[in-house]
Amino acid sequence: SVTAMRWMFYDASNFNQDISNWDVSSVIYMEGMFYGASNFNQDISSWDVSNVTNMSQMFRFAYNFNQDLSSWDVSNVTTFDNMFAVANALSDNNKCVIHTFFSSNDAWPYDWSGLCFQPQTTEELQTAVDMWVDDNATALTTYGQINTWDVSLITDMSGLFWSKTTFNDDISNWNVSSVTNMENMFRSAYDFNQDLSSWDVSNVTNMSYMFKNAESFNQDISSWDVCNAIDMTGMFDSADSLSDLNK
Repeated sequence: SVTAMRWMFYDASNFNQDISNWDVSSVIYMEGMFYGASNFNQDISSWDVSNVTNMSQMFRFAYNFNQDLSSWDVSNVTTFDNMFAVANALSDNNKCVIHTFFSSNDAWPYDWSGLCFQPQTTEELQTAVDMWVDDNATALTTYGQINTWDVSLITDMSGLFWSKTTFNDDISNWNVSSVTNMENMFRSAYDFNQDLSSWDVSNVTNMSYMFKNAESFNQDISSWDVCNAIDMTGMFDSADSLSDLNK
């Protein structure tokens, strides 16, 4: 039931041990925890930091730290000041994914949104999706995690995942509020079954055949505002897993 880990590894320049199994669920204070721990670079993404309020200077001068912490629940953190100051190894991809999920907290001081992939055209997005499915490792390096992509400029997503039979990654964070065309978007995406309930589809006019032959899809999308949808022809044709409840 330790509540404070502030400055715990301060200037522990040689420390780089696996502490991923630590139970930090009672910890409130983590300020300066890895300050100056210049060699530390371990995966601590599984930590439960939901009670932490102070992460200021946590990785300051942790020169080698380069981990994805986007799974952390930082909703109770009130100060992130200099959390990653001079954490020089932190990659643009990790900055992007951390920013994507931490920035929902108004106290988040960094603006790393510009490090996230933002396709300018439907064609550019389609190229990225094709690579994500066909060569995932290269896509990760080139574009970052698919759920961090800023797709807010895209108006046409028709056929985007058509026949991407194995695709089943989380894209719930996508901002699709500008999209008007989702025709055939997940058609024959046999394995796809992800929660899309938070999507703003209020501008979409064409949803025809959107989930046709999406054999695994079984999600509740009743929260969608489809007032502007004009064409929903065959939207769920042969989406055989859709339960009676979700229908």
